[in-house]
Parts: sequence; C-alpha cells; structure tokens
Amino acid sequence: MIKNNKLKAVVIIGVDHEESYKALANYYNSQDYLIIGDGRNSIRNSDFSTLRDRIDYNTRIDIIAHGKVTRDTHFISLKKSDNMLTEDFFANLRQLSGGAPLHINLWSCYGGAAAKDVASLSDGSLLISHSSAEYPNITWFTAKLIPIIVKMQESNEVSSPFQSLAENLSAYYSSPFTISVNLNLKPYSLSLTPDLINLFKNPLNELNTAFQKISLFHSKLLHKSGKDKEIVYFDGINLQPVNFNPNEIHDMLTTNFIYHCCMGDFNKIDEVIKSLPQDEVNKLINKNFSGFTSLYVASGQGHEKIVRLLLESNVNVNAGLNDGATPLYIASKIGRSEIVKLLLKYNANVNAELNNGATSLFAASRYGHEDVVELLLKYNATPSVDKLGGITPRMIAKFNGHDKIVKMLEQTIKKDANEPGYFIEKVTRIFVDSYIRRHEYKGVYSDYKCDNDIPIFSYQNEYGSELLICEPRNIFHDEL
Repeated sequence: MIKNNKLKAVVIIGVDHEESYKALANYYNSQDYLIIGDGRNSIRNSDFSTLRDRIDYNTRIDIIAHGKVTRDTHFISLKKSDNMLTEDFFANLRQLSGGAPLHINLWSCYGGAAAKDVASLSDGSLLISHSSAEYPNITWFTAKLIPIIVKMQESNEVSSPFQSLAENLSAYYSSPFTISVNLNLKPYSLSLTPDLINLFKNPLNELNTAFQKISLFHSKLLHKSGKDKEIVYFDGINLQPVNFNPNEIHDMLTTNFIYHCCMGDFNKIDEVIKSLPQDEVNKLINKNFSGFTSLYVASGQGHEKIVRLLLESNVNVNAGLNDGATPLYIASKIGRSEIVKLLLKYNANVNAELNNGATSLFAASRYGHEDVVELLLKYNATPSVDKLGGITPRMIAKFNGHDKIVKMLEQTIKKDANEPGYFIEKVTRIFVDSYIRRHEYKGVYSDYKCDNDIPIFSYQNEYGSELLICEPRNIFHDEL
C-alpha cells in the first residue's frame, strides 16, 4: 500500500470517444494518473470503485463525454444508448470522494448548462465547463489536455485548483467557458467569452484582463468562504501572476479563429483577415489544429459567406480532418449545395477519398441530396468508387430508397464505356472479420440485392452506425 494513495489526475472518457482514449492512454499510465473508460464500451458502475477515497481537491478530474441539454438540464453519455443526468454523476463523485471538494473539468457539448450542477458536488468544489450552454463543443480537448498533463507530470509542485486554472488560461481561452464553485451550498459562476478582435490586437492584454476577472472572482469567494476554508479550498488569498507561453498564445489565436468560423461570426472573421498581412492570413486560415481547419468547420456549419471569404483569401480548399474528410465531403454529406458549388468552383478535389474510401458522391448519395449529387457529377465525380466493402454510390442510394439519385448515377455510368458497369468487388473474409469486430457490428440480411443477385449484408452497431457489404453467400456470417 503506497503511503499517499490520492490520485493526481483522472480522465473519464464516455462512449464514442475512442480516438480520445488512444491519444490520452499513454499519459494516464501510472499509479497517480488514472483513465476510466476506453471511449468505445460503456463505463460500468464498478469501474468507478477505483476512485473511492482516492480523489479530493488536489486531484484534477477531466470528463470527456457527449452532452445534450433538455429543458436547461444537462446530460452526459457514459454508456451506450443511455444519457445520465450530469448532476447525478456529480453526486456519485461526491460520494466516492468521501465528501471532499473536487476540481472538475467538463469537456462536453453544451457544457455551460451544467454550471448549476456544481451544487451536486461537495462544498468548495470547482467546476470548469469548456463550452457554452447554447453550442456544441469542438473536439480539440485532447490537444488542450495533453500539454497540461505533461506539465503536471514534470512538476513536483501541486497547484491549487484556482491557480491551476490561471496557469492554463491560454489553453482554456479558445472558446466560451464557465467557472462554477459550490460555496456554502450555493453555486457561484463566472462565464468568460474571448473577444476575437481584441485577442488579435493584443493577446496578452486580453489574457491579462481575463486573469483579473478570475482573480476578482476568486477574491470574492475567499471573502464569502470565511477564514477556516481559505487553505482547504483555495490554498492562498491571492492568485499568483502567470507568464503565458508564446506557443500557447499562438494556439489560442488559431483555435479562437476556427471557433468563430464554426459559429458563423462573419464580421469578426472578416475584420481579423483584413487586419493581418497576407502571409499571416495564409498561416492562420490554413492552420490545422487537432484535425480541424477553418474552412472545414465553416463548410460543415453552412456558413457560405465565411467559406467564400476564406476561399478568396487563398485557403487550401482540400485541407480537412485527419481521417481524410475534406470541406467538400462534409458539405456534400449534409446537403449544403451552395457551399458544394462554391468549393467546386475553387477546384476542390471532387474524387478525394477518406481513409476508409468514402467520397463526397458516396455521402451525398447515401443521404439523398439530389442537387449535390447533380453538382458532383457535373464536375466529373466517379460514380463507381466501391472501396467501402464493395458498395458504390448507386448501391447506397438504392438501399436508402433514393430512386432519383439511382437513375442519375445509372445514366452517368452508362455514358462512360470505360466504367465497369455495376461493378461489385467481393469483400475478403479478413477485411470483414476485422472491421465488424473492431466496430461491434451485428449482421442481418437486407431486402436489397447487388446487381449480380447477391444480397446486401447490413451490419449495425449499437451507436446506430451502419456498414453495408455485398458479399458472397455463407462466406462468414455463420460465425456471427
């Protein structure tokens, strides 16, 4: 039994965050740093037993989970097909801590709505919600969290929760966030929203202004807490000044710019671009942070004016996510025909493939966006790409009942003598076995058939995700 069994840091990862687990697992691999949840499977109640009496206000707790809001009530997803009241989960953590105040960072969509749930934690607890109550979160939390954990591991000193907040302000100040404290059984909150224009004019001044707001909030809490709680909850009367790292400031500017592109704040994006030299604009608009680019998020949210502005500013039209998804792909998937047309006009690669082989035409065909399919075909999208287990755009359109798209694709295929017709590439047993087991798919025959009269085999996992495969009869389904 170690002398002090309190944990220094814990990260709790909800379902559908497998990539976050892969990114963080190497940093939470000691007796002081614990990871709960693999981002793929449901977290069991018994998994939390390792926290009992091992967490207190000196333990940094990060929660990465999908969130939603219903009637101003925040829910988090820690189990498949099950959303839990955030306040109930906080109450469970309070019990596991033995009533000790806790230091929690919540990385969840609409996290600002959970600010009031700090009341479910013990008196003196600090909650930082890293998104507003009105908007989803952009999933770059792992890129923000890893440097923080590395600094903790390299330092022998343990900062108080509020001092830690101040030290990591440049990492947190990428989008709106809310600081909440349960003090004397009452919740107190401070919401901070970065000002994009002021940040680019004078980032240090903007950060120092935010620091002063936090320091004032901290001082008021100290006054309300009483002398007996000063050391226990805050470890000091005043926050120590912070020297902000230039690299962190650069990342803060990039993430704020991408965030405002996602939110559709055209006037501020336009003002920032006009205020910078062209070489700085080129660096900014083409920056990839944790897989996200400004053009990708603007395209995905349907902000046509911002997309046009970025394209006119010489943004890389094909730069996208780490999985190969381009701005054209996401715009095609959600049916933003105006943006698709604009991207194609600026020479977007119409046949660019994701790492799994999917194309923009496949996505538009699957989701029934006729106008987008027509545009993509006009720009010579290849209709017979079939790397997704032998499924072509025409087949996926047929499977989902998009008859007009099926006819459009059939006419295009027949016009080109070099196309292999209704070409079906049989899937190997190795590919199918490895894919369905890794993604937890369960197979059932559908009522649809490929062109060679082979049935389409449909796999569905518990997230509702679907994989369609045209496969020879009895090749492997006897093992399912």
